[in-house]
Amino acid sequence: GTTTSSAGAFTTLSSSGSTNFTNSTQSTSSSTGAVVVTGGVGIGANLYVGGNTKIAGNLEVDGTLTYLNTTNSYIEDPVIELGAGANGASLVANDGFNRGLKLRYYDTTDKYGFVGLQNNYTTFTFLTGATDTANTFTGTAANLYFGNASATGNIATGGILTDNYYYANGQPLDMQQPA
Repeated sequence: GTTTSSAGAFTTLSSSGSTNFTNSTQSTSSSTGAVVVTGGVGIGANLYVGGNTKIAGNLEVDGTLTYLNTTNSYIEDPVIELGAGANGASLVANDGFNRGLKLRYYDTTDKYGFVGLQNNYTTFTFLTGATDTANTFTGTAANLYFGNASATGNIATGGILTDNYYYANGQPLDMQQPA
């Protein structure tokens, strides 16, 4: 049957089928809109929201995947933390995972790049053609393109540095190739 309440309130509403609310009052806060619930709401299955969603409190997602199918994402927080324990808890053991960004790109096929901290070496790594095996990455060391660089320690290279301008402590470096 149909139960109707005009400008009133239900203390209990039970329905074995669909329940429709035809009031079109827009919501601008947690206390306005076509339906206002002053207590918590439990939803036992999927939730679909056809309009915008604003959450005034914290958002906690306990699933295993989060998809953001957006064109642009804007984050006000200047620091994004990756790899913490549940709810931001400190780590208490080494999980062996790398921390960073897995980047998708196309070069004749769908490929991955990785930019981040490699756990086993505790070094920042830039990889192309990367393979992700349980959050541990391998791949080809990526080429870097940047302006100036500074280092406070040693710089190791597995190849030859080439150019005319290399300085350390304000003095030109001897750029002779190794014998």
